[in-house]
Amino acid sequence: MTKIILIRHGQSLSNLQNTLTGQVNSPLTELGLKQADLACEYVIKNYTVDAVYSSDLSRAKETVAKISEHFNTPIITDPRLREIYSGKWDGQSFDYLMTLPQYTEWVSNMGVLKSDQGESFSDVYDRAVCALNEIIEKHPNQTVAIGTHGGAIRCLQCYFAGKTTKDIYDIPWVPNASTTVVNYQDGKFNTELNGYCEYLGDMITVLSKTLK
Repeated sequence: MTKIILIRHGQSLSNLQNTLTGQVNSPLTELGLKQADLACEYVIKNYTVDAVYSSDLSRAKETVAKISEHFNTPIITDPRLREIYSGKWDGQSFDYLMTLPQYTEWVSNMGVLKSDQGESFSDVYDRAVCALNEIIEKHPNQTVAIGTHGGAIRCLQCYFAGKTTKDIYDIPWVPNASTTVVNYQDGKFNTELNGYCEYLGDMITVLSKTLK
């Protein structure tokens, strides 16, 4: 059995500023760093990690850094684990975006529609699933921690459930610095934890309510 531990990055500066981060390389806030420490402590206490992967964006790498250090295994970065690229909308405030008809239409059907000169979540699904399957193939019967993003995790949860991104609204967003643990064996995925973050106490932060 291969165990996959998906860890959403801690609160980023753009999360705090209520902007659509996308692939903007936004650093972790002071709170985000504390959240990341708690997530790493939880993983270190409960699992023995054999390999650490991450999106190549700094907020994801920072979040899993202490897991990498503790288990003395380097972080392997893969841009396919990045957040959605939302083109012209990357870095824009949600308040502004909600005034754009194209954005509100996208929010209502983000599982299919492309963002403005960017990706759809179907695109994210394809690249994230491809990356995950390669990781599983490289690490049979091992435990792998992956630092990534809310959108990528949501797409992978669709995959684990045998759904497509047309069903993305059936899958809730996970909080910052939460852990989603999935076991893979004999071609099947079994979710052990989904967006677990009790270790954060009163430091739980979530995505903007303007994203369904």
